[in-house]
Amino acid sequence: MYSFTGCDTTCALAGKGKLPALKLLKRNPAVQDTCKELGSQWEVTEELYKKCEEFACMQYGGHTGKVRINQINDMHYHMFCTKKGDIESHQLPPCLDCLKKHIDRASFQAAIWRRALIQHPATPSPVGHGWEIETTDDGHDQLAIDWMSGSPAPNAVLEMLSCSCSKTCKAPDCPCVSNMLKCSDMCKLRGCENEPVDNDSDDELDY
Repeated sequence: MYSFTGCDTTCALAGKGKLPALKLLKRNPAVQDTCKELGSQWEVTEELYKKCEEFACMQYGGHTGKVRINQINDMHYHMFCTKKGDIESHQLPPCLDCLKKHIDRASFQAAIWRRALIQHPATPSPVGHGWEIETTDDGHDQLAIDWMSGSPAPNAVLEMLSCSCSKTCKAPDCPCVSNMLKCSDMCKLRGCENEPVDNDSDDELDY
């Protein structure tokens, strides 16, 4: 539970701390079984993904009226509709794509803790378990969080997103940066550091 709700190497779910999760753990045997299973293997099974997804939904209420919600994308949509769209993206649950990456990291960390008393544990690389290798500007490789596999939204939607930043575009205030998107022509601030780099010059364009 500690790795799933956030520790030094894993993040927490948006707006959710450890106390509500601990209360769920104490009274719900299904949550206890889920947390016991995390880290038992290096690879996360589809069954465990579903159990963790249900646990995440429980932390956000887990129901709409009398209907129980077990899928995180449905919970994401339900909360957005409940607030009538008047809610920031960082206040919503993660989508399923991001949640699976989070589960990978939580399970990987729990697996290391489980083997803390083994002198030479056969620990695999964290790459592929919610982390990736990225190259810095100075050419060095470093370990970075792999947040998602797909696009955060359809391209037609991404083209319409904009921010109203007045001085600088930085997380968590800038929705573009927070969602790992480049600022567009629709954004208020011009010439920010988050604008896409245009490699084309006028003499290279075809007329």
